[in-house]
Amino acid sequence: MLVTVHRPASTDSPAALGSIVDAVAELHGQGLEVVWPVHPRTVGKFEEYGLRSRLGGITLREPVGFLEMAHLTAGASLVLTDSGGLQKEAYFHGRPCVTLRTTTEWTELVDLGWNRLVPPTDSAAIVAAATAAIGTTGAEASPYGDGHAAERI
Repeated sequence: MLVTVHRPASTDSPAALGSIVDAVAELHGQGLEVVWPVHPRTVGKFEEYGLRSRLGGITLREPVGFLEMAHLTAGASLVLTDSGGLQKEAYFHGRPCVTLRTTTEWTELVDLGWNRLVPPTDSAAIVAAATAAIGTTGAEASPYGDGHAAERI
């Protein structure tokens, strides 16, 4: 499972970040390998809120560049994120995504079943959505075109 968390709604609230940490730790405890490139601000919030010990045996990584993130996304069985862009990247790589937000700009991915929206403050809902998403795909569709627009133009 590839995890990214950086939005203020997720990190500036001890309740939200605590719920996310608890959910990730529970999924890790169920045997799911976790790759978490952590934004420096998020690391600071782990310390500020005393969440570091709740991460258990999860290894946190330094932030990665675009190409390495694309590689990690392509190899993940699940993406858990609050990032707008990574939701779409998960779709392009054919990976299910659980978005830790109450809204998304990519509603078509939710409608197609590639993305599940879960409030970041509900650890049980995060675990349930992640568990249900593993091994699934959304509907076959081309919401962003067929890749041949330049040829037609």
